[in-house]
Amino acid sequence: MDPAVALQQADRISDDLRGRPDPQAEADLRTELAQLCRDYPAVAEQYWLPEILEDLGRAYERLGRTDDALAAVGEAIEAGLRGTPDPRTVLGEINYRAGRREEAEKIWAALLAEAPNDWWLHQNVAFEKADGGEWDDALAWIDQGVRLALAAGDPDRLLGQMSELRHRCLLALGLPADELQERAESFTPADRGRAGSAGPPIEPPARDLDARVGLIWIPDREYADALRRWP
Repeated sequence: MDPAVALQQADRISDDLRGRPDPQAEADLRTELAQLCRDYPAVAEQYWLPEILEDLGRAYERLGRTDDALAAVGEAIEAGLRGTPDPRTVLGEINYRAGRREEAEKIWAALLAEAPNDWWLHQNVAFEKADGGEWDDALAWIDQGVRLALAAGDPDRLLGQMSELRHRCLLALGLPADELQERAESFTPADRGRAGSAGPPIEPPARDLDARVGLIWIPDREYADALRRWP
């Protein structure tokens, strides 16, 4: 196929994806787009393969195809997917939601050993634990995340949603608000930056993308997840 034709085909697929296809159609389209990226450098210059593969993994997860989801996200990481928290966190989330909790715990434990001060990791795992009804574990994870964010002056502005999640955990466990909760809820912008940052460095973009401004559509089912991931 001529590279120009391949790029036109990729643009058509991108347009189709904006039409909110069902999960199976989305998976098929993203699979096709990923292959075009692999085969044609002209397409890879316009469409970033790691992101396509991560989105493909999400589509597979919605279809209940756990192994395919893990494979797609794993390939995305190998292709250069970077972020905060470490994108391997997603592998733990997929396993956890599929009931493979032992596998998820191993992944999260390994990431925690590598980056014990990553408050993004603590927050994301806490959200998963809360969604899974493991409130004790969720509280333990979010407690440490809140402490880390407070100590660093909340440079990523996460304390608002962290304190909300922690409040949910306390309610679920029948526990009263405590000093840590009060500190998180009373934190103000004036407090930001007073402590030196001890947290994870924010990863720069994996490649120099053109400076483009646009809108993205996020499905309702993914909106809450996107809010807690967005840097």
